[in-house]
Amino acid sequence: TLNQAWSKITDYGGPMRPNRYAVMIPSPKLLGGGATASREFAYLAEVASLPGRGWASIDYRYYGPKQLMPLLSEYNQFDVTIILRDLMLEKEYFDTWFEAMQPGNTYNMRYKDDYSVDIKVFTMSQINVSGEPGVNNISASYSVTLQKAWPAGTALHLLQSLVVAPMPYGDYYAKKAFIFTGQGHGVLVQTLSFPARLPT
Repeated sequence: TLNQAWSKITDYGGPMRPNRYAVMIPSPKLLGGGATASREFAYLAEVASLPGRGWASIDYRYYGPKQLMPLLSEYNQFDVTIILRDLMLEKEYFDTWFEAMQPGNTYNMRYKDDYSVDIKVFTMSQINVSGEPGVNNISASYSVTLQKAWPAGTALHLLQSLVVAPMPYGDYYAKKAFIFTGQGHGVLVQTLSFPARLPT
């Protein structure tokens, strides 16, 4: 029945809300490390994606028709769009990260462990750790860690006289997309009845 279908949809907190998420991007060793930048980006990440996984496959035949067999794991790139504040500190931060990876005066690539970080993406649930729903009971229900990630590129940043992205107070704001890649990711799946709290 319709009521039964609706009860299944609303079980475990109801449909996942794509606008409830948090992104943690720590600073690499070359930029001093630490979680200060991570806390900033948690509020400035306007659009983010959950890293995906796939397979590099090969053709295989052992009697009968050929088959595709999985060979190597492949991890998709992670895209995040950051809101740029007026002083452009966010763009300057990533410009510094790129330059630290390969200084423009030598073009010698630094060691990966010095410029890579573990990026964490959390989806948020309205069911708290005691299993009780509520608007004020937001906590993490799912977490993905993109391991040894580094910025692989950045989108062009257009400067124009009219931007169709109004702020609530009628002004306009700029945002910039960054692309990260990594060697793999680990998935931490929490039981929806007892989601994990975000790390402090």
